[in-house]
Amino acid sequence: TLDSECIATANDAEQSVGTGKIRVPSWVANDDELSEVKWSDQAKNAVREARQTGELGPLYPPLSKKERKKREIAQTKCGFSNADTDDEAIKAISEVVAQDPRSIHEGRGQASNLVFDITFCSLRIGFRVVSNSAGDCMNKSFAEIVSVVLDQGDASAEPGSYQHSLYLRRQAEKKAAGQGVVLEWANPVREGVEDGLFELRGGGMWELGKLECSLE
Repeated sequence: TLDSECIATANDAEQSVGTGKIRVPSWVANDDELSEVKWSDQAKNAVREARQTGELGPLYPPLSKKERKKREIAQTKCGFSNADTDDEAIKAISEVVAQDPRSIHEGRGQASNLVFDITFCSLRIGFRVVSNSAGDCMNKSFAEIVSVVLDQGDASAEPGSYQHSLYLRRQAEKKAAGQGVVLEWANPVREGVEDGLFELRGGGMWELGKLECSLE
């Protein structure tokens, strides 16, 4: 039966582990996790601001006023840069960067002055890997977050794609900012989903932004 086949497969895998028959690429066993991820207060603030404007939804929705006040008090007591009071999004970015997401060809595992960018939700996170000469750290390198900016999207991307929809959003935001308006979106940008792209969190649609972006 199907169940017995599944059980047999699982047992085979377990036996293979016990007898050391499973083989993996050598890089899998490498301990190349970075010793630390350092942030500037400016970079952390950029992530917090992006969350409050809905840029990190739906995974990290804006915090309520009560929760923001609670965290501000904790930061005052423990220190602004204390990791225990960090936003969940900041912690998630730190965990990703600590794994050194660069490829071998991009210098994975090696210190470099070059800034490498990764995408996190609708943010572009720039970091570099710095050599650590401290003896108690076994000379392991650490990461330094040097920039956190909004992903501007791509005007040349296929219509309906994430990058093209994000580009339209950014254009609407720029035009609204020129009128003294800050837009807060009801829905995150999603691949292949154009409905609700210009729907506002407080209700209604940013029709002017939609019209002007469509004409470009």
